[in-house]
Amino acid sequence: MIELKNISKTFYTEKGPFFSRGKAKEACGNINMTIGAGEIVSLVGESGCGKTTLARIISGLIPPDSGGVFIEGTALEKYSPLRRASKVGIVFQNPHESLNPMLKSGFIIKEAVKNRMRLGEKMPPELSSVENIFSEFSLDIKLASSRPGCLSGGQRQRLAAARSFAMFPSYLVLDEVTSSLDVSTAASLIKLFKKINARYGTAMLFITHDLVLAEIISERMYVMKDGEIVESGDTWEVFGRPKHPYVRQLKSVGSGLDI
Repeated sequence: MIELKNISKTFYTEKGPFFSRGKAKEACGNINMTIGAGEIVSLVGESGCGKTTLARIISGLIPPDSGGVFIEGTALEKYSPLRRASKVGIVFQNPHESLNPMLKSGFIIKEAVKNRMRLGEKMPPELSSVENIFSEFSLDIKLASSRPGCLSGGQRQRLAAARSFAMFPSYLVLDEVTSSLDVSTAASLIKLFKKINARYGTAMLFITHDLVLAEIISERMYVMKDGEIVESGDTWEVFGRPKHPYVRQLKSVGSGLDI
């Protein structure tokens, strides 16, 4: 289980006069959250509400100002960077954030597999080679010789997901992974993640601005507004009987996905 305990994070604008701190913006305020082994949980909220900041904190890319992230009871900072990547992977909205444009796609996956093997842990046979991982993520092996810039948007996102999953993490953080894709491509990616969850028991935090999409993919959800969790619970309850006005507002906007 991943547990977030009283997570807070504040950012400041550029420094003011006489080297003083600029204006403060609280991105996350006293966030508590759990992600159980094998489950899919959604984090829903509009752009700028703090979702991506929380995603980066969970995956160890930035530290919180206060509170802590615990994986199976161990504080996240106790893990080495390599071990942390084998516990929690992250897939960004823009795959350019995680894919080196100068490296060939096959090499990107091969390096991730090698890093996992350095930990001395066995990989499932279907994830032990570049060819198998490409197949698992519905990528033509011929693309292994291509750089990310030569792939379509959907292919790049699948490659980014495959790179994170090649470390075979127990948890995957999916940060608005469908928002820049067309409807059919987004739907196929959602089906892929549900298949990965069912086949390997990989727990996922699915971050989105779309309440309807969260209802399709997740068992539980948290709704975030202005850096705070305003509602949480089982998906059917939050979606079917929303209590907060903001949640009712989100519900009125459909995703348009046919899954």
